[in-house]
Parts: sequence; C-alpha cells; structure tokens
Amino acid sequence: MPTPKGRQHDPALDELDFTTGQAYLTGSDILLRLPVIQRKLDAAAGHNTAGYVTGYPGSPLSGLDSLLRRERSRLKTLGVEFNPAINEDLAATAIWGTQNLDTGGVGSRLDGVFGMWYGKGPGVERSTDAMRTANYFGTSRLGGALALAGDDHEARSTVTAQQSEPLFMHMGMPILSPSTLQEFLTFGLAGWALSRYSKLWVGMICLNDLVDAAATIDLSQIPGFSVPDGHEPPPIQLRKGLLEIEEDIRLRRIPAVGRFARANGLNQIAVGGTNRRLGIAVAGKAYLDVIDALAHLGIDEDRAARAGVSVYKLGLVWPIEESGALDFMRGLDEVIVVEAKHPIIEDQLNRLANRLSATERPLIVGKTDERGAPLVPELSGLNARIVASALRRRFGRYDIDTAPDKTPAMDLRNLSLTPVGGALVRAAGFCSGCPHSTSMRVPDGHMNLGGTGCHAMATMSEMDGRQTEILHHMGGEGAMWVGMSPFTDRTHMFQNVGDGTFSHSGSMGVRAAVAAGVNITFKVLVNGFIAMTGGQDIPGQLDTPTICRIVMAEGASKVVVVTEDTRRVRKRGNLPRGVRVEHRKKLLNVETELAKVPGVTVLVYDQECAAELRRHRKRGRAVDPDKRAYINPDVCEGCGDCNSTSNCISVEPLDTPLGRKRRIDQSSCNKDFSCVDGYCPSFVTLYGATPRVRRIVGIEALDTVSAIPDPVLAGDDQETYDIVVGGIGGSGVLTIGAILGRAAFVEGRFVSVLNETGMAQKNGSVQSHVRISSQAHALLSPRIAPGSADLIIGGDIVVAAAQATLDLYDTARACAVVNRDVKPTVAFADNPDLNLGDEQMVQTLRAATGGRLDLVDANELAIGALGDEIYSNVLLIGFAAQRGRLPVSVKAIEEAIELNGVSVEKNLQALRLGRLLAVGDGSVGQLLSGPAASGTDDEPSVAQIVDDRAERLATYQSLGYASSYRVFVDEVRTAEQRIGRVDGELGRAVATYLFKLMAYKDEYEVARMYKDPAFKRRLHEEFDGDFRIAVNLAPQLFNARDPLTGRARKFEIPFGLIEPAFTVLSALRRVRGTPLDVFGKTKHRREERRRIGDYQREILGLLEQLSDDNYDAAVRIASMPEAVRGYDSVKDESAQRALQLQQAHLNEFAEASPS
Repeated sequence: MPTPKGRQHDPALDELDFTTGQAYLTGSDILLRLPVIQRKLDAAAGHNTAGYVTGYPGSPLSGLDSLLRRERSRLKTLGVEFNPAINEDLAATAIWGTQNLDTGGVGSRLDGVFGMWYGKGPGVERSTDAMRTANYFGTSRLGGALALAGDDHEARSTVTAQQSEPLFMHMGMPILSPSTLQEFLTFGLAGWALSRYSKLWVGMICLNDLVDAAATIDLSQIPGFSVPDGHEPPPIQLRKGLLEIEEDIRLRRIPAVGRFARANGLNQIAVGGTNRRLGIAVAGKAYLDVIDALAHLGIDEDRAARAGVSVYKLGLVWPIEESGALDFMRGLDEVIVVEAKHPIIEDQLNRLANRLSATERPLIVGKTDERGAPLVPELSGLNARIVASALRRRFGRYDIDTAPDKTPAMDLRNLSLTPVGGALVRAAGFCSGCPHSTSMRVPDGHMNLGGTGCHAMATMSEMDGRQTEILHHMGGEGAMWVGMSPFTDRTHMFQNVGDGTFSHSGSMGVRAAVAAGVNITFKVLVNGFIAMTGGQDIPGQLDTPTICRIVMAEGASKVVVVTEDTRRVRKRGNLPRGVRVEHRKKLLNVETELAKVPGVTVLVYDQECAAELRRHRKRGRAVDPDKRAYINPDVCEGCGDCNSTSNCISVEPLDTPLGRKRRIDQSSCNKDFSCVDGYCPSFVTLYGATPRVRRIVGIEALDTVSAIPDPVLAGDDQETYDIVVGGIGGSGVLTIGAILGRAAFVEGRFVSVLNETGMAQKNGSVQSHVRISSQAHALLSPRIAPGSADLIIGGDIVVAAAQATLDLYDTARACAVVNRDVKPTVAFADNPDLNLGDEQMVQTLRAATGGRLDLVDANELAIGALGDEIYSNVLLIGFAAQRGRLPVSVKAIEEAIELNGVSVEKNLQALRLGRLLAVGDGSVGQLLSGPAASGTDDEPSVAQIVDDRAERLATYQSLGYASSYRVFVDEVRTAEQRIGRVDGELGRAVATYLFKLMAYKDEYEVARMYKDPAFKRRLHEEFDGDFRIAVNLAPQLFNARDPLTGRARKFEIPFGLIEPAFTVLSALRRVRGTPLDVFGKTKHRREERRRIGDYQREILGLLEQLSDDNYDAAVRIASMPEAVRGYDSVKDESAQRALQLQQAHLNEFAEASPS
C-alpha cells in the first residue's frame, strides 16, 4: 500500500470551531458541528439566527449527547443553545416551541431559531404525538426542525431492532438517509434548508454503522441549496382548522419536498451508462453494501456501465422524488430495490411504475422476487455478503458474469469454539463493582421485573439469587404487574427502575401502582448517571432525598434507603421523616420486610455507578480509597461464594496445585468490596498497598527501543488493508481503533473506523473495524465484509475465536496477534468449574489463519511492567507493528497516542514493550524480573502427589495423621494394580481428595495459614508500600447469625489485633479431634470428620468389586469431594449437592459391576 504524499495534521482539527479542511471525525463529531456550521451560513447570508439542540441519550446517539454536554458552554458562545431533556417527547415539544416564537403574543430577538432533536429509535416512537402535531403546525421561515433518529437494525444495543422510517412517514416528515459520514454533513444542512422551504419537520436516519464510525471528512464541502420557485409556505396559523392543515401538508408542503430534492440533487444515479438494463435502487448505509457487493462480484463502475447496470442512490427516502424516479425506471428491464427492514422505497416505486407504459415499466423486485421467493431479507440488517448473494441471483438472468463467491477457504463454523452449554461466550455483564450486582438480589421465592437500564442485563443470563424477568419499554415500570396481579397466585412483585428512567418517565409507574392498589416494591436504583449510554448526568438530577419525597407524595406506604455507605447518606441528611437507612448487607432483610407491607413500597438503593466512579477517581474528582481486597489463596476453598455474592468480574480464578482458588484482579477492581462479604475467611483488606511493578530487564531502558530497526509496513500490494480489533468492552478496544485511525490520518491515508458500542457490549464482545487505504474511493463501507479482514488484533482470545470474528477472517492471508490470557466470562460467577482453557481456541485460530498467529502474554507483561492490564492492547499494537502486520508507521502511532492525550507516557511505554517483545523470542520472561505469573506445572505423578500431601498433613496435624493417609492411598493403588492399572486415575483421585477431606480448614488451620510466613511473603511480592493488613472473619462461636440467611456476622479485624490469637490457635492444632477440641464440638466440624470416614468406607466398598468395567465410575465417585467446598453453611450446601450427584455415580458403578 503506497503512502500518500504529505502528512495531514492540524492541531485545530479537534476544535469545535474548526469547520473547514480535512479532519478525522466520528459521526457524533460531525453531528455536533452541524448547528455551528448552519449558524455561520445564516450569518454569512445576513440572518441573525440561533440554534437549539435538545434530546435524550441512547445508542447510537449517546456519543453525540456526551459531546453536546462537554461543549455546552462553547456552543453557547457560537450561538447554539443546548438543553439536555428529561425525555424525548418533551424535547420534541421544546423544538416545537422554537418554531413558534413569532406567533401570537410571543416575540423573538432573532430572525429565526433552527432546532435539532436527537433520540434513539424507541425515543422516536415515544415522541410521535409531539412530532406529528408540531409538524402539522410547521416551521418558521428562518428556523427549521431536524430530527436525528438513532437506528439499530440488528438490535445490537437496543431491546428491539429499530427502523424509524415508518414512524416519520406516519408523522408526515420527509426522510433523509445518509450513506456516508460526509453525507451527515451535507444532508444535515439540507435538512434545515428543506424544513424551511417546505415548512415540515425533517427526519434524518443516523444508523449505528455510521454514527459509531470515524473517517476522513472534508469540511470544506459545504453545499449551497437552491430554493425552487413556486412555493411560498404560509405563516404558522395556530387557529387554522386541522383538516385545512392536513390538506396543506398533502397538497402543498409534501409536493414542495420533491421540488427541493430535484433542485438540489438529493437523489442521483451513482453508477450507470447509456445502455441501461438492470437498475438497483438503494439508500443510506445499504448503498455502501451495494458498492461493496459489486466489488465482491468483480463489477467495477466501467464494467457496470458496459453490462447495463445502473445504481440509483436516494438521499430522500420519503416522499420519493417522482420525476427522477420515473426517469430512472423508464426503459429498464428490472429494478432491484436493496433496503433493510420494511420496503419503503420498493412500495413507492411500485406505485409510481403504474404511471409508465407497459413497454417502459420494469419488473420491480426487492423483498421478494417475481415468484414471491425471498430476495433481500426483511429481518435484521444488511451486509455486503447478503447483498452480493441477492444480486448474483438476479444478474444470472441477464448473463452478467460475476466473480466466484468469496467464501472462506475452510468451514470455520466447524472450527469455532462450542463448549458445553456455550459457556465461553463473551456475553455482556455488569462492570466490576457495579451496584446492580448487589441490588438485583431478591429473597428466595421472589423475582424482579426488568426495565430499561444497565440493570436489564440481569435478564440476559441466569444469575443466582437475582431472578429478573421480562423487559418492557422505558416508563412502563410497575404497569405490567398491574395487569398481571389479578390473574396470578403470586402476591407481590419487585420492580427495578433506574434513577435515569425514574426521572425520564418511571415515576408515573408509582402513581399507577398506587391507583391500582397492587402489592409491589419499586427498587429505585440511584447511581447518579445515565450509565448505560455514556455516563451522562441525569437532567434535573434527582437525589435520594428528592426521590423519597416524590414516591411518598405519590402514595408509597413505606420507603427504605439501602446503601453501601450509611454514613455518607446520613451525613447528607435531608431525608423525609419516617425513611430509614440500612446497609446493603441487610438488603434481603429489607426486601423481605417490604414484601409483607400491603400496597406500594419503595426501596431506594443508593450507590454511585462503579464505572463512572472509577473515571472520577482517575481524574481526581472523587476520593480513591487507599484500600484493596486480597484473597489468601491458602485459605480460599474455591467455592465461588464470593463470585455469587458480588457477581463481580474482578474475582477471577487462580489455578494452583491444590485446585482452583480465587484472586482479585487489581487492574479492573473498582473497590466496591462486596466480594469481601463472601462467606469465607480468606478475604484480606490492605491499606496503603500498591500493586508492585516488576523491573524491566535485558534492555534496561525503554529508550533503547530506538535501536530496533523500523518494521516493514504491511499491505504494499493492497488497495485497502482491513483490521479488526476485538476484545472485552471497557478494556480500551475502541481506543485502539481510534489510535490506528488517527495514525493513518496523520500519515495522509484515507481511513474509516467503525466501533460497536452500547449496553450489549458492556464486558462483552467489542469490535473496532479499521479500514486503511491510499485510495478514497476504496473506503466506502466502514464495516469490514465477511472474509475480508487482513489482520485481527485480539485483545481477548475468546472474542478472537468467536464465530462473529471468525466470519471476518480472510483465510488466505489473514494474520492474528492475540492476547493469550483467558479472562473469565460472566458465566464464571455461577459456574466455578468453568473450563477456561485455551487449547481449542488456539487450534481454531491457527486453522483460521493458516498458522499466521502470534500469541502474546500481554496481560502479564502489562501488569508486570506497567501495573495495569489496560495497557495490554497498546502492547499488542507494538507487537503487531514490529512484526510487520500494520500498514502505518510506528512514528504515526506514537503521534496518535500523543494526540489521544490519555496516559500518554504509559501508552508509549506499552507500545515500545510490544516492539521489544516482538524482536525477542516472544516470551514475557525475557523482559521482566521477579517471579512470573503463577500457573500450574506439568501434571505430577501419583507418587509425587502422595509425598506432597503427606508432608502437608504432617504440618496440618501430625506424622501419624500423614501416615494414615499414606496407608489408605497405598491400599487403593494396590487394588487398582490388581486389574492392571498402575498409577491409575483412581489412585490419583483418592490421593487428591482424601487429602482434601482430611485437611479440612477449621479454626486451627486457618490460623496456621495466616501465621505461615508464605502469607506475608506473597503480599510483599505482589504489593509495594508500608501497608496495613486486616482479615475478614465470621467467628462461628459467640456470634449472631442472620435470621434470613443463617450466616454468622463478618468482621474486619486488624491483623495486629488478631495475630496473637492466630499464634495460639495454630499451636493448639494438635488438640484437633480430642476432647479438648472446643471447636470440634460444633455441627460443622463433626460433619467434616464424618465425611472422612464415609469416604474411606465408600472407597473400600468400591475396591471389593473393582473391575475394568466399573473403573471409570469408581474414579468419578472418588472425585466427588471436588464439589465439596467452602465454609460453614456454604460447605454444607455443596456437600448436599455432591451427595445427590454421587448417588448417580454409585448407580453407574453398580450397573457396570458383575452381578
């Protein structure tokens, strides 16, 4: 790929008032500039106007909302007023108001105010009454109303797939549908010009594939618009009859739209010659799919002209400009209409075609062909592969040769990862420390109704103790239960509602429930932000005291506030009389109490959004507590109760020689500390500790990376180079796409970047599609077509090996640079035994790339050298660049990192580390000093297991205790040798699990483990600082138990205070099991000793009938203690589940044994 001459960069390109020249902008950036440019155009024409922008955030327009809020003060100085709205229909009504300033007794200081409304698809649906009525009464002469509809055809970030065209048609609003980011600029300005001319509101479709994209834009291409003669709209008449207004719309205003479109070339023949036979009518993003599809079919513009193929690109989707459409269709043999979802264009063309004579009228196909067979899908969205398939079918009828179908060289679907139950799927999940992880919990037998907000993710998977079902529209909270309750035996329901939704429209649900007299508890989840769509402040911010007053005024019979910090809430004060505050540890107790109160009750759950709190801490806007959670792996039983309690992704598996334990990922931890409530004594809190950064060795200074030769650039022989960056939402994947895009731009290349954002990607699979070219015409569709990706940068191996990513690989040439670390998926919280091995994924990736695969331990290096795994993705860029996998220079990438302006020095270091790793042997050990990340060694022999466990038991209790263990295991090994099994799996299982039962962790053992010097040694290996240690314990004796859960209360105890007790208890371990064993008299300790004897008797019984036929069943029975984990009641519950499973294995053993 040749490098275009001249690097393009202007420091002003990021400034809002930079409105000329070339710039690298996102769809949201362009939409933000529209009102600024419009006001400049008006001023140049001598008009004193202003802009008014309002709407409500929602994917894909949440980025626009964030930009508007950030630039609010600067917009005002530029003559644009921005007002974030409470909800979408009130925003639409406010825009309506701007068009009525000179009516009646209202006067205006200006010549006109042009309005811009924005909202996602459901917001358009909500606002139809307001918009339709406003559209009836029209727009002002120098005003105009432009409505931006954020659509999502494939429901990537919405509950339902969205298409706003039918809604705009219903409201009588002309519809503009941009195909490119450049057309966001031209069509947006055209929208106001058309609105002023026709006196109609104008809708503009903002599809996620364009809004979430970024590309090189020429801001100098500001069009001028012709105003056709013959239409002078009358002034707004508020008292005019509605039927007269309808007549005016249908007979005068809508025809004026066609005249404007024709005068300004909104619809054009984009491809075609003189010998036209076959026409393709298309609009919006589907135009890009058509162009890509033609390229895949081997048909360029010249060949299309020779073959008689013509492409009619409609910028105005409705009402169709009739004369242009008739001219296009006249004389064609066939018109193929390519459009997603409903047949908006197809239906209009069919109606128009009736005006043509029989010899002029073409066959029109679209959603179906002439026989009624499906052609262009009406479901989901379109892509180039789908469109190419439809065109190939039709081209064959006209003997138009097409290139062979570009399918992968192998069936990747047979290679994709399909674990049992689909467990390793990177599905969306709550952020680390998310308040909803706790607030979604309900008492046994109860359930939540879902709603709009991040908490809706509780409906996407089975979350233990968080039963949440049924989603509904925003503002319908509580109303579903009003309809259900008369017809069910269930007497009470919990209803989730976020504070953003409560402010938007949800408060009405409380009033409705009170009026209906139903028994319901609203859980108002106060986190302070519209977290699902960008973390914006909630307009008219309702704090906890205000919400309490509102619901009490609406008639709630009881209100309780639950929070993680009762002191914070009480200190703030101002709560209404009768509202009490409880700690979140008592959530289930409070819910049980409220469920018994007749009528409507409200639980206000007050805790700040974890993701936004993390950002505020990084920016110094919030206090970052000098406190960390840590798990002592020796004490940890691997039961997963901390996962279940916190549902937190930062609680990760730690595989050790003694089985899977847990660890806290300090990089992602948001310091919510709900994991500490796990019913286990392994949790430690550290004060003043900082994760240790390991020293870089081998090459002492990163500056020496300059000695490394510059890498060769990729793609010299290609017009376009396609890169897919895939990873976990929230890990910086989109930043990587932005850096690569910016790097290409500053080198003067043409580039587009498409990011997938929104709720569906929170901690789930995220992709950024980067397309780099030296040819402008090569970059049309931001989305990389299936089978076209040249490079995959896999920040997460699960995402890289997922089918959605595999579909994109060009298997003939694709390379992949993939982070080998397997982060647990959301399924891990409920499945502590989830298989997180990478073997099958690696096999899949090797096959998909033909071996052109680099696996990098990026997380280990990022954490070890830079202290945070967030830098792992930049490290992968450095690795890919040095291996010659990128088409942009290292210098350009460094400049892009500096322009990004976030953690510049650390990101530059990460880039250099990746390069250093690439020139070495690829192992992290070559660069880092100190101990490597823990991992399991090769599988030990049975004899090694026995020696190791016997030594541990001698320390645990005594040599005699260890000897009894050896004797029993030897007996089992002898028995299996008699049937020819030497060092068999039965002996291994008994050696492993008899030890587990014999080394049960009572008070003496927990004390010994904390006194073991290894405990503090590990802490000082992992953390720096003169830190203080505290342990979190729930003493079993002389301690109150929760009446609902039966669990003993847990206390944080300074280590210095508890250490003497640990010393004494550790020394007293020799009395274990004797009459002097005070703790041994408890029910749990008696059960643990009984399990040892039961297990040994069970195994001896198996040995008497052991044979080749029943051997495998015997191994499964001997392995059952693996499922017995935890402490106290957690262990009891797991033992009960293990017993049920064991009985099934015993039946298998009996069936396989000789009768």
